[in-house]
Amino acid sequence: MHSVVHSNKFTENRRLIIIYIIYIILYISVYIFIAVHEYKEPFGSTYLCHHYPDISCALLSNTLHVMNFHVNIIHRMGIKTLLPVLAPSTQQINIKDMKGTVVGIDASCWLHKGAFACAKELVLGLPTDSHVNFFMSCIDCLLHNDVTPVLVFDGPRTLPAKAAVAAERKRKRALAKPNAQTTTDPLKARTSYTAAVEITPAIVDRVIEASKEREVDYVVAPYEADAQLAFLSMNGAVQYIISEDSDLLVFGAKQVIYKYDKATGSGQLITQNNLHLSFKDFPDFSLEKFRMICILAGCDYLKSIFGIGPNMATAFVKALGDRNIFQEIYNLGAILGTERQYKVPDGYPDGLKKAMNTFKHQTVLHPDEGYVPLRPYPPGVSAVDMDYARLYPYQFCQAT
Repeated sequence: MHSVVHSNKFTENRRLIIIYIIYIILYISVYIFIAVHEYKEPFGSTYLCHHYPDISCALLSNTLHVMNFHVNIIHRMGIKTLLPVLAPSTQQINIKDMKGTVVGIDASCWLHKGAFACAKELVLGLPTDSHVNFFMSCIDCLLHNDVTPVLVFDGPRTLPAKAAVAAERKRKRALAKPNAQTTTDPLKARTSYTAAVEITPAIVDRVIEASKEREVDYVVAPYEADAQLAFLSMNGAVQYIISEDSDLLVFGAKQVIYKYDKATGSGQLITQNNLHLSFKDFPDFSLEKFRMICILAGCDYLKSIFGIGPNMATAFVKALGDRNIFQEIYNLGAILGTERQYKVPDGYPDGLKKAMNTFKHQTVLHPDEGYVPLRPYPPGVSAVDMDYARLYPYQFCQAT
C-alpha cells in the first residue's frame, strides 16, 4: 500500500511539472510572437483571447498570472525588446577576461535578485539576511577573480521625468501584498510576494554596511544608477558595467555586461563600438540616432506610439535622415512609406525632446564638482530649462 501511495504522489508531481513546463513554453511562444509583430496593446489574457480565440483562455489566464511579475521585470529594465535586436552586437565574456579591471555594478539588479529568494520575509517584516548574503556572494566572486567592483545604487529621489512610472510601480506593489496574503495557491502567493517587494533604504543601508566590511567602493546616485554608471564608464572610472538595464547603452555607457551568471562567471557583452553591427545599411548610424530609436520604441520617460517597436523605430529614423524629428514625427506613416495611420499623441514631440534630454543631461554625482549633468548643457540652455532631468541645488540640500 505504501509503495502505491508513493507511486501516485510521484506521478502527480511529474504531471504538475509537465503542465508547468507547458505553461512556460506557451507563454514564451506567444510573447515572442507578439513582440516580433510589435503589438503595443496591454499584454494580458483578455487581449490574447480576443485576438487568438483558439487558445485556451483559462490556460492563458493561469500562465500569465504565474509569469506576470517576471514579464514586468523584463519591461522595467530599460527599452522593451531591445536586447534581442542587439544580438549581432553581442559577444560572450567571462570573468577571466575582466581580471585586473574595475567593474561598475548596477546594485538594484542584485538587490532584486537577492530579495526574490526571501520575498515573503521582506514584505512581512520578518528577520532575514538571505538577500544580503546573496549580494555579498556576488561581490566575493568578483574579488576572488581579481575584479574590483564599484557599487552604484539608485538615489532616494524620484526623477521628475519618471514620476508617473514610479507611481505606477508603487501602486502595483501595494496591490500585490494583499493578493499574496489572501490566495490559497502557494505558487501565486510566491509571485505576489515577489511583486510586492520594495527595495527600501534600510535594505540598501544593510548591503552598504556589508560592502564596507570588504572595503568595496560605492556611490549613491542623485537619481538613477544607470545614468551614474554611464558617467563612470564615459569618464574611464570603470571598464565594464554589470546590469540588466538596456538604458545604460542609451545613456552612453561604453561596455555593458548583461545576463551575468556568477556560477559560471559568464555574461553577454555589448559595447558602444559594436552597436552599428545590429543596424545594417545605416551608414550615418550614431549614438544620437540610436537614442532616438530607443525612445521611439518606448522607455520609462515616454510611452511608445502604438505599433512602433525597435524595428519600426529604426526604419523611421533611417528614413528620416537629417530632417527634424520633432517636426516630422506626425508624418510617421508617410516617412515609413506605409498607408497606415499612426496615432501620435498630442504633445508627443515635447515628450520626445524631454526624454532625449533626460538621457543626455540627467544629473549625476561628480567626485570633485558635486552634482553635474551627465553631459554639458547645450549653449544657451541652463538647468532651469531642464528641471525634469534634475532638481536644483537648494532642493538637493533640503531633500538630504
